[in-house]
Amino acid sequence: MHGEALNYSMDCCNHISCKQLLHNSTVEEMARKYGRSVAQILLRWAVQQEMGVIPKSSNPSHVKENAAIFDFELDEADLGVLNSLDSGRHFCWDPSDVA
Repeated sequence: MHGEALNYSMDCCNHISCKQLLHNSTVEEMARKYGRSVAQILLRWAVQQEMGVIPKSSNPSHVKENAAIFDFELDEADLGVLNSLDSGRHFCWDPSDVA
């Protein structure tokens, strides 16, 4: 199944484990390689894993940055590196709570 390695809803970034990914040295190095932000790398990873992504921000520059993920692709090797960062944590909404 696509996206099972990190299994992050991109709305999770207030959670401490997601914040750790935003400061992960491997992801930071990849961001430098692609000339992108760490958030863009993580968002692009999710899109390439065919995950639905709904980034949010009240900061206009972050909104613009979050939208600028469709003009590049991560190569297969880098996708594999990101997939290997699995922490065993899963973040998503609980459908049993939906009325």
